[in-house]
Amino acid sequence: MDENAENIFKTHPPYYLFNTGDKDAVRDKVFFFNTDFDRRPFPENKQGCIETVNRCLDYTRREYPGYKLYYKSHPTAFGDEKLYNLDSFEIIKDRSVSEIFQYKNFNRIKHVFSIESTTTMIAYSIGLNSHVFYRLFREHFGKHGCAFYDSFLGAMPESFFISDLNQPVKENKIELKRDEAFEKHVAEQLNKNRGAVWFIIVDPGFLLIMISLSKLIKKLSPGRKVNLLITRHERWNAIDMNDPSIKENFDGYTFFPKVKYAIKLKNLTDAVKTVIAVKKFKIKSGDIICGMDMGSFLENCFVSYFKNNLSIEITTDQVFDFTHHFEDPPDLDDFKTKWSILFFTNIIEPLFGLYKGIRLYRPSQRNGGQFTRYRQALNNIFDFVYIFKYKQD
Repeated sequence: MDENAENIFKTHPPYYLFNTGDKDAVRDKVFFFNTDFDRRPFPENKQGCIETVNRCLDYTRREYPGYKLYYKSHPTAFGDEKLYNLDSFEIIKDRSVSEIFQYKNFNRIKHVFSIESTTTMIAYSIGLNSHVFYRLFREHFGKHGCAFYDSFLGAMPESFFISDLNQPVKENKIELKRDEAFEKHVAEQLNKNRGAVWFIIVDPGFLLIMISLSKLIKKLSPGRKVNLLITRHERWNAIDMNDPSIKENFDGYTFFPKVKYAIKLKNLTDAVKTVIAVKKFKIKSGDIICGMDMGSFLENCFVSYFKNNLSIEITTDQVFDFTHHFEDPPDLDDFKTKWSILFFTNIIEPLFGLYKGIRLYRPSQRNGGQFTRYRQALNNIFDFVYIFKYKQD
């Protein structure tokens, strides 16, 4: 893939649109987002992780006396609050994704902390003080866990990491910049394609990017309809789709079943249902299709069946690097897959007239551990590719 192709844009999401301009806003909230040690990163020493989390909580209390402190468990961790010393912290019971909290409290947040969460990377990219404690956990995560997070967090600046709890915290918020060339390009596509915009999403962690783009679209083209096409799974069950932060930015949403690449009757049935539903979906001439989950079954269906519509793939530099950049030469023995996945990608996808994909995992956990992508170059499938960067240039 030629990353210098004219239909590829590397830029930043228009997060500056989140700023209400309220200069009198009091930033008095500090958030601590925890991880789920039973699901990731599968540490070799879970008890050591718990003890280190408590030290990080002590650090947060010490650095922000008098502030409103909030603790939020990972959405997949239930009842873990009893494991930690949460004195002075208000526990957020809502199981919704952390990104929604950041958006709703954008002008009140002083600082965001986590162990290793994407939430913290997003907080940094939207101009908030944000740090991870990952380096304090290296001895507990083990070889594979460290390999994963070294690649996962590797592109972030040094100021993003806290390595010594004896040192005071330092602000590291960035100034949000407006990319006029990118916004001009978006405006040109909106002028050429006057229909609705459809965002295809699997991971609700990308909601902030979509909200920022929806704000930009409605700013450039008032009255334009912006809708969500969602692959439903357990994380979406915790999200209130009537929440004002969603309703004020999107005009509608449609759920589709999650299609797992496994040879089970339900998965095959869900695949057939999705194919039929997408083919019948009322995508009109001039509508714009925006994919947000590279190679997902739902996204693949829409871009395969509506080739005459403008299609745009939206991803992050982190995801793009995971799926397209590897060590030279790569260790081919470290790339594994399942025969059921090969059945889907080599038989089911072509049978339904879809682009063929790649789904691999790496036992070493290098370069993200696992990935999904198309076999063809992204910019050959989509008319344009927007790669959003977490950190400013």
